[in-house]
Amino acid sequence: MSSSNPEEAVYTALETVKNVPRSAAPDSSLTRDLGLESIDIVDLFFELEQATGTVIEINQLLSQAQAKSSGRRFEDISIQDVVDFLASHP
Repeated sequence: MSSSNPEEAVYTALETVKNVPRSAAPDSSLTRDLGLESIDIVDLFFELEQATGTVIEINQLLSQAQAKSSGRRFEDISIQDVVDFLASHP
C-alpha cells in the first residue's frame, strides 16, 4: 500500500501507534508533546514504511530537521518534520 499524502500517512500512523488525535499541531514534538517513547517511534516508522514504501532513517530525518533549524535534537523532531521528510523522499 502506498499513500501519496505524507500528512495523512503520518497522522494515520500516529493514531494507530499512540492514539494521537488528528487535531495534534504539526509542530508537536513526537517525544515531549505527544509522549512517544523509543519503541513507539520504531512502530511509527514501521507503519509509515508500510503505508508509503519509504524507509525512514533517523539520522537522515534528524539531519533534514537540523538543516531547517540548527541545534535540534532527536527530542525536537515534530510531526511536520516527519511529513517533510516523507514529502522529500517519495
